[in-house]
Amino acid sequence: MSSFCVLENSSKREIEIIKIGFSWKAFFLTFFWGFANKLWVISSIYLIILCLLGFALDDGLFYLYIFTSSLFWGIYGNDILINYYNQKLRFEVVKLTSASSQNNAFFTYKT
Repeated sequence: MSSFCVLENSSKREIEIIKIGFSWKAFFLTFFWGFANKLWVISSIYLIILCLLGFALDDGLFYLYIFTSSLFWGIYGNDILINYYNQKLRFEVVKLTSASSQNNAFFTYKT
């Protein structure tokens, strides 16, 4: 069972359900995942740093940076996304729930 955060924007009548914990999508896709989830600022900063370090570091250190930054995205990606929805898009955290999937988390929230 995974933990999910249910966020709701009552003015727009929208609901978002985000998994809490490690994100494999964010780990493998890094800034692409960030851009897809509208995390423009942090994804752009990452991409700029990635390009600059690509020229400045030798291959071993550059690959180490890519791996550690992928870990950062995997560990903190969903937390950053929840924070983005909460602060920028004005979604309220209405429930934290455990469920086997995002759909089950939605049904748990609705009941």
